[in-house]
Amino acid sequence: MAKKHEERFEALEQEVSEMKKDLYKLPAVEDKLSTIMKTVERLNVQHDKQQQQHQALMKNLDRLSTKADTQQQQYQVIMKYMDNVVNEKSTTSSDLEGSSSKMKEVINGDDSTKETKKEVKDEDNKAAERSKFKKVEMPVFTGNDPDSWLFRADRYFQIHKLTDAEKMTVSVISFDGPALDWFRSQEQRNKFTDWSNLKSRLLERFRSIREGSLYGKFFATKQTTTVEEYQNLFDRLVAPLSDLSDKVLEETFINGLFPWIRAEVAYSEPVGLPQMMRLVLKAEIREIVRREANLYGYSSGQYMYDPAHYNKPNTVAMPNEGKTNVSTPMRTITLRNAANGEAKREGPSR
Repeated sequence: MAKKHEERFEALEQEVSEMKKDLYKLPAVEDKLSTIMKTVERLNVQHDKQQQQHQALMKNLDRLSTKADTQQQQYQVIMKYMDNVVNEKSTTSSDLEGSSSKMKEVINGDDSTKETKKEVKDEDNKAAERSKFKKVEMPVFTGNDPDSWLFRADRYFQIHKLTDAEKMTVSVISFDGPALDWFRSQEQRNKFTDWSNLKSRLLERFRSIREGSLYGKFFATKQTTTVEEYQNLFDRLVAPLSDLSDKVLEETFINGLFPWIRAEVAYSEPVGLPQMMRLVLKAEIREIVRREANLYGYSSGQYMYDPAHYNKPNTVAMPNEGKTNVSTPMRTITLRNAANGEAKREGPSR
């Protein structure tokens, strides 16, 4: 019996000693729990601050968007005002011309000369229409970017209402450098028949085919830098392609965007190319703001695109590529006035 009591006593002593050891460990456990709770509280505070920063940035972005809309509306109002001013000036000019013609009829007082006066009036009107645009000059063509030059040349011809023969003469005067050499070589061997023939042969000679056809370059357009540069490149490539439908333009534009921008714009379901371009610009602005605020560590842990490629230049070569601030040379061409017999003057504009 005594042995059993001793064994039980020893077992109790061991249990008591183990309980004492556990009691000694309790303060350390409490310290660890306290440290964990403090860490959790600090993380909660940081989370709240990041949420506040995010909300503030979103408000700034909305304010910038509203400001951009307001500026666009102001620009439209200004353009309408300028159009009204131009129309009023045109109306005033026509009224003055009519008054001068009436004064001539009163002074002459001869009904038999009405037809002659009408012809003179028509000639005066043509001369007046030309004089309204006397400051519009013909661009000089040296062989670079023939599509842009033809576009501006056609507008010049519309303003001055030139005949087909006059178009040929004015075009030759505006040629310089390689373009003039080419025209002289062709004129001596295979003369140009009319303005359409000159345009087609000019495009065949000077339109670059090194990067492929116009359609091939357009459909291969990809964004490699900012949205603004991509839009400029897109507009430049689509300018000579007037036969493409709006649907083709929209699909080509959105397919060339960065994947993350394309996904964000597609989610918004824009209607029409202008609205699509506007949403793309907003998406880029939002991305730049987030990068500058360094919010990616909280939102996704990484950048949505590689910043190292953000300023990579576009790879599609264009006419005049690599030239900055290249101004189009102009040439003043004074057309013959049928009313007063003034001679034609040519030479570079000052």
